[in-house]
Amino acid sequence: MARRSRLSHALVQAQREAERSYMTQTQAARAAEKARKDYERALLADQKEGARLYSESRIAQVNLQNEQLDQIIARLSNILIEALSVDSFIDLQTLKQVPEYPVFKPGQLGVAEPPPVPQMYLPPELTRIQKFMPGAKEKHAQEVARAYDVYRSHVAAHAAREETRQRNLAEARAVFDRQAAEVYQKIAAQHTEIDAFQRELSASSPSAVVDYFTLVLASSNYPDNFPQHAKIAYVPESKQLVIEYDLPSFDVIPVVGAYKYVKSKDEVTETVRPLAQRKALYSLVVAQVPLRTLYELFKADRMGHLDIIVFNGYVDSIDKGNRACSCKTCARV
Repeated sequence: MARRSRLSHALVQAQREAERSYMTQTQAARAAEKARKDYERALLADQKEGARLYSESRIAQVNLQNEQLDQIIARLSNILIEALSVDSFIDLQTLKQVPEYPVFKPGQLGVAEPPPVPQMYLPPELTRIQKFMPGAKEKHAQEVARAYDVYRSHVAAHAAREETRQRNLAEARAVFDRQAAEVYQKIAAQHTEIDAFQRELSASSPSAVVDYFTLVLASSNYPDNFPQHAKIAYVPESKQLVIEYDLPSFDVIPVVGAYKYVKSKDEVTETVRPLAQRKALYSLVVAQVPLRTLYELFKADRMGHLDIIVFNGYVDSIDKGNRACSCKTCARV
């Protein structure tokens, strides 16, 4: 009876152990499955975040392109207004180069090597006891004599090195002085040239007047792709300035109307600016350039050289019918 009881108890214990082992394995499996799902969710979240950031970067780039395009259109529309805030007068004296006086820097050539010192070569003096040793004084005298021989040879070598250093230093200084003199001469020549130009301009020399107003037009800050080429003639008797000015071609107006990012295709598309809008803007540009030119020239004329300005504007274009270059007068004031 007792044996049967012990056997039943052992079977119950074994069954309980098996149940506990099963539950442990099940929990471990569930934990592993949860960890796997958590990882997949995190990975998916990272992918979504990466995709979002990428999309935002593409959109930001397109927005920047559109802003730049808007700035181009705004500047083309305000060519005349832009010039009103700028004084086109050129003070010729401000064109003079400012001399920057160079400083001679010899480097190691400017550092003299310390000469040898006798005390560095002489042997130590004999002590009172050493002086009583047989032959010590004679040996010490020989060591002193040898030390002086070495010292004199080192002094000679030092003198030779110092002579070489001073010679190289003098050569470097001579080269520096020549180069500095050339710089000063160039600056002085430029100053003299500007002063002569100033005197000729004050005397209403036709060539000086032409050069001055050519410089004024060349200094005008226009958008990119504007030719800014001008031929100028001056009639001093009537104070008349005649200009042949190259106007920008139709290509100066952007063809693109706007940029758009298509997320589904991951590409940037362009919309074409309507032809009528381009023509209207081009007409506005061509109308503003002559007025701006007249304003800049009269604004720059503080010496009273001008009473009349004749402006002839030209556009170099390709006739699509015969592919030949054609020029037409666009404005005459």
